[in-house]
Amino acid sequence: MIMNILFVSRAKQNGQPSPVVEAQAASLRGHVDLSLFVVRGKRWKAYWQGIGTLRRHLREHETDLVHAHYAWVGMVASMATHKPVVVSLMGSDIEDYRIGRMLIRLFSRFCWKAVIVKSQRSKDRIGLKNAHVVPNGVDMEMFKPIPQEEARKALDLKKDKKYALFLADPARPEKNHALAEAACRIAGRSHPLELLALKDIPHEKIPLFLSAADVLL
Repeated sequence: MIMNILFVSRAKQNGQPSPVVEAQAASLRGHVDLSLFVVRGKRWKAYWQGIGTLRRHLREHETDLVHAHYAWVGMVASMATHKPVVVSLMGSDIEDYRIGRMLIRLFSRFCWKAVIVKSQRSKDRIGLKNAHVVPNGVDMEMFKPIPQEEARKALDLKKDKKYALFLADPARPEKNHALAEAACRIAGRSHPLELLALKDIPHEKIPLFLSAADVLL
């Protein structure tokens, strides 16, 4: 019997799930019956609305297990269903403010079937002894070194320039884009350095940027 699993995550600005979540889903398909559900909306309102929309979805679709990505989505899932809920803490949610970490511990104790973290540091940080350390996998066919000159040509970047890569949305405060800008200004006093901030870049282009850059922040 094949298990029916529902992946639940917060939608990105383009309305789609994170490429990391999509990649994990792709790696499991064929072993389980897996579908995706995204929580859409702005800020906290999205989570409150997500409880109702997820509840309706679960009534209409057979599901054995809900796998939620990020802590707040895990809380939404727990309030939407009595099905077993597994939660992957992705990193930034663990670095959240103290009340957030307290809620994670409460939900993990009373609501969540299991908790997955991405590193031992995250497990130590959140203080959940029973959390499972399962790092995100890497598609080695996609993420492999490309000659820098070839990568820059494909991205229309200059051959003789130094580039620092900021692989995150600058609008996310926890990523600290301002610090990256300041660091590049200081470094640029002796060696001109341009900061490349990536937002809404197709997943398949990321290896090109990684190979094209001189520094990764």
